Amino acid sequence: MKGSMITAAAAVLATAAFASADSVTMRFTGSGAGRNVTIRVNGDQHNVHAGQLNHEVTARTGPTGPALGALTTYCVDVSEWVSSSNRQYEVTDLTDAPVGAGNDGMAQHQADAIGRLYAYANGQQFGTSNNFAAAFQIAVWEVVSDMDTESSSLSVGSGDFRAWNLNSGTTSYLSTLLGVATSEGLAIDSSLRALTNDGSQDQMFQVVVPLPTTGAMAAAGLLGAGFFGRRRRA
Repeated sequence: MKGSMITAAAAVLATAAFASADSVTMRFTGSGAGRNVTIRVNGDQHNVHAGQLNHEVTARTGPTGPALGALTTYCVDVSEWVSSSNRQYEVTDLTDAPVGAGNDGMAQHQADAIGRLYAYANGQQFGTSNNFAAAFQIAVWEVVSDMDTESSSLSVGSGDFRAWNLNSGTTSYLSTLLGVATSEGLAIDSSLRALTNDGSQDQMFQVVVPLPTTGAMAAAGLLGAGFFGRRRRA
């Protein structure tokens, strides 16, 4: 019985670690690796940077937001723009983004597809390849805009989101990534969270779960020793 109580308490603490009431204040500082491409969203055409977006986190509340300082993100919002002024963003589940401009979040199968992209890329999206960074961002936009069902076929040549003026390297990576997004048997990175602001472009990042401190590990060890000691006496 007490073992069950301990397990339940641990589950509550784990859930609390990903509560969505946390927030950060940050501002856009410039673009990272990527390419300038042309996109069309719901009939509106734009020339944009597709790739890494660099921010500076200047304040935070709660444990689940990104750390203070430099933060590189990819966006999940093609209807709004980044802000070079400090704005407050809520830390939310990925399914709660994007918000604003008629958006009320994405479906779970879309969040899973983005999780597959992160798992497959395994950090390459934060490297120096302009082609890969551009392809990665375009794939995310396509998933958010056009992936209606788990088995949706994805193409930037049709649908609500379209992209062109892509070089051959970006096109090659994009073809692979769009296939990865819809491969249901692949691993899903579940550490992704969104940073949302109704009025500024919503971003996403990977939560870093801190390792237990020495004191917390010692307390857990003492708790376990006491529990098993009581079992022996019983």
